[in-house]
Amino acid sequence: MFFSSVPKQPIENYCLVRNEFNNKRNEYSFILILVFHDVSVFPKKELPFFILFTAGLCSGTAMLALLTHQYPEIAAYIARLFLTWFSVPIQYLTDKIESILPANLFQQLAKI
Repeated sequence: MFFSSVPKQPIENYCLVRNEFNNKRNEYSFILILVFHDVSVFPKKELPFFILFTAGLCSGTAMLALLTHQYPEIAAYIARLFLTWFSVPIQYLTDKIESILPANLFQQLAKI
């Protein structure tokens, strides 16, 4: 029998599909198919990381451009704040390197 070959799933997961018309009996035959099956899932794989990263980068850039266009004074203040924040460690490292190396090191290297 047909129903014995059907996997044991709840009846909500199946739908009736008209299969063919029988002219001799003047009736349709129906089959039960799963509503959700492996073939109907496309794409089944996850998206690669670089596609997600590119989409996030483009969206972030577009949002930053929109906010900079709408609020230029605040954007300039925030940009200046970030530049200052990033330049502090670099300034600290250059001060430490200058304290270790002699002041005229570049002049001495240029004479060589």
